[in-house]
Amino acid sequence: DESGVSVNGGVCTITGGTIQNNKNENGNGGGVYVDGGTCTISGGSITNNTAQNGGGVYVAGGECIINGAMNVAANITNNTAQNGNGGGVYVAGGKCTVDGYAEVTDNTASYGGGVYVASGATCWLREHSGIRSNNANADGGGVYVKENSEFVVYSTVTENTAGSDGGGVYLAGPAADGLYYRMDDAAISRNQATGSGGGICAGENVRIAMNSGYFRSNTASNGGGVYLSSGGELGINAQFRENSATGDGGGIWATVDCEIYLNSSNNFRGLLSGNTAARGGGMFVAGEQWLVEFNGTQVDSDNDLVFWGNGENSILKIGRGGAFESTISGNIQATNVNVTMDKGTVRSSSVTLTNAKWLIYGGYCSISKITTDGQQKVTLHGGYFDVEPTDPNIQVGNNSKMLPISGNAGDPYYDPAYKEGYSYGVYAVKNDAASLNQGTITYDSQPVVPGEDFTIIPNGTTLLEYSCTDAAGSPVSGWPTNAGAYTIRAKCLNAVEKWYAETSFDLTIGKAAPAYTAPAPLTGLHGQPLSGVALPAGWAWEDGTTTLDAAGAQTYPATFTPADTANYNTVDVPLTVTVAHDWGGWV
Repeated sequence: DESGVSVNGGVCTITGGTIQNNKNENGNGGGVYVDGGTCTISGGSITNNTAQNGGGVYVAGGECIINGAMNVAANITNNTAQNGNGGGVYVAGGKCTVDGYAEVTDNTASYGGGVYVASGATCWLREHSGIRSNNANADGGGVYVKENSEFVVYSTVTENTAGSDGGGVYLAGPAADGLYYRMDDAAISRNQATGSGGGICAGENVRIAMNSGYFRSNTASNGGGVYLSSGGELGINAQFRENSATGDGGGIWATVDCEIYLNSSNNFRGLLSGNTAARGGGMFVAGEQWLVEFNGTQVDSDNDLVFWGNGENSILKIGRGGAFESTISGNIQATNVNVTMDKGTVRSSSVTLTNAKWLIYGGYCSISKITTDGQQKVTLHGGYFDVEPTDPNIQVGNNSKMLPISGNAGDPYYDPAYKEGYSYGVYAVKNDAASLNQGTITYDSQPVVPGEDFTIIPNGTTLLEYSCTDAAGSPVSGWPTNAGAYTIRAKCLNAVEKWYAETSFDLTIGKAAPAYTAPAPLTGLHGQPLSGVALPAGWAWEDGTTTLDAAGAQTYPATFTPADTANYNTVDVPLTVTVAHDWGGWV
């Protein structure tokens, strides 16, 4: 292979200058050929070179580093792979790093207009680098990556075009050792594919991981942002904005055996917004089995979600994990799909379920917008809702209870998670969860006061409704006042722990000690019975036959019986009697 510069070992540094107008039409590497050692291209241009593969740079082995130097960008531009691949850069082996302020622009090839990465090779596109305005007659307008390679992107991939698939990036097969292709802080925008995958087209079993990146204004026939073939996996913190597909999946298109995790982090929220397609502007997923999870992702109202599956193995999960709650405002169409929801908000203007099952355990859902075909059910095991369900195929779970809730503190139906527009909550039924923490109180002439005379435990449990019966089983109107034994049957809500209970407990109102004033002074004659000493109403001597046989102040047991013996106890009180001798009329 002949080229402008050939590096076969050692260390070669090319700083500034221009390598241009070289032709190697029957070989590889029009501008620079590297097959060993380390070649560093710092600044300057590699331009208007031609080769069969690697019009600008061909890396057969060793390492090639392309970066800017002293504020001078490195440009690999306007190179051509004649009837071959890698218009700007072809990485056949070894490692190629396109580093800060290096641009691969306006190059042309059959596959990989900007960069082509062969099996077993490694290519890193690092910060502040760019793959821009390249063209592939077939696949991979910006980058084409073969299977069993290592490809990491921290850069911008923009304005590239493909005559077939993968306007920005085409990933032909899985990464080396089954690892992920990493795309952290990548910006993939304004790429075009005549076929599938405007931003990225991924072949079978490709796994992609992205952190804090975005897909914007990419176009294709299917999968405007990302096209994911069978067996693929997409785990990303990414925003999809204004991508479009003339067919299906404006933001994302995926098929059988795929797994998609749309995530958010503390500093970056996953988003589907402004994407358009004939079907599934935000996302289109179809296949016998697959998994899609929204983990804190926001789906705007202009992004429809379309899911087709086979039932048990086609699963959509809403709300697990993520620093943010998922918010889905786009319309949802689900056919032969199982949906579970744990948290987040679904406020779509329409949700159409055809032979689909939806289990809701938490979050907020506008069930008034859900339409079912009657074949399977939406089951509410928790969460908050705008209305009570009227569709018989939207049911509260067997061990759950729907209640109207309030956002006003102090209201028995108060729930701190209340959100305007979602006035009903579903709680787990735990009839053994509530109990009384005080079983006996004392009569005070006032009705029993919940929260003062007794409370329901555990803490945070409020009393919704109650009924009361006395010891004979007769109903009592209101809270009881009089002393006695009662049974309270109560309905309770614990909005913190999210459970509802119907329970009963015994409550006893004990008799109170009466108020009294001991009668005094009391006098009697020696030798007379105690009954001769008169007492006021309510008082009685314990033993009136007792003889007053000692002179002076003597104490004798007496009993005070209140008028209201139903609510007050009888009291034993010692009373003092002054006993005198009767000396013939003289005392």
